[in-house]
Amino acid sequence: GCVDSRTGRQEIAKTVGACIVLCYTPATNDSRIRKEALSVTMQTLDQRIEITPDVAGGRPRVAARRITVQNIALWHEWMGRTVDEISSEHDLALADVYAALAYYFAHQQEIDQSIRESDEFVASLRERSPSKLTPQVA
Repeated sequence: GCVDSRTGRQEIAKTVGACIVLCYTPATNDSRIRKEALSVTMQTLDQRIEITPDVAGGRPRVAARRITVQNIALWHEWMGRTVDEISSEHDLALADVYAALAYYFAHQQEIDQSIRESDEFVASLRERSPSKLTPQVA
């Protein structure tokens, strides 16, 4: 790694799944301290993304939140929202958004299929139960 001249911290990059996780440790040559700091500060994708059968319909979601990977994929990939926008608007760490996107790209086919199925379900509901607020054109 390299030392950040502004903070004096040493940067260590580690690849976890499809993400690169950056961890900072005090600038030191003591590898024991660096390893200790790395184990304390690094969270893997497994820790950032959870799947719980009774939460969010069992869909993968940001740990301890009800924001699903599918939501983040829709906001980013389909609606053009930036990672910073998603992070700030939903009070998420940038690492959580990147972890969700990494999970999405690793499981893109099944998540996109789930999105299509949800869209089809909503369309069928609208067809069967038209809005009473929408004027009917004869």
